[in-house]
Amino acid sequence: MQTRQLSTAEVHSFTAKHSWIRCDSGQVWLSHDGEDIVLECGQKWFIKSNDQVVIEALQNSRFSLSKDFLSAVAPYENANALNPIATAN
Repeated sequence: MQTRQLSTAEVHSFTAKHSWIRCDSGQVWLSHDGEDIVLECGQKWFIKSNDQVVIEALQNSRFSLSKDFLSAVAPYENANALNPIATAN
């Protein structure tokens, strides 16, 4: 998993394929394949095909890029996904 910190209005561009982008803190705007998406802390977006992605921090932010879905979910979601008993109560 790759993680990157961005300051407000900082822009980063990269190519991604079959990857999850998760906003770890702050708020980011991303554009790819003709779509514009705003992600807030904890939200994620899947990049299907080999796309150029432009991401801009709307405030001081951190995002991560991962090919693994479980790495892209928040730690508490991850624990519940792996332990069905934890969600039963």
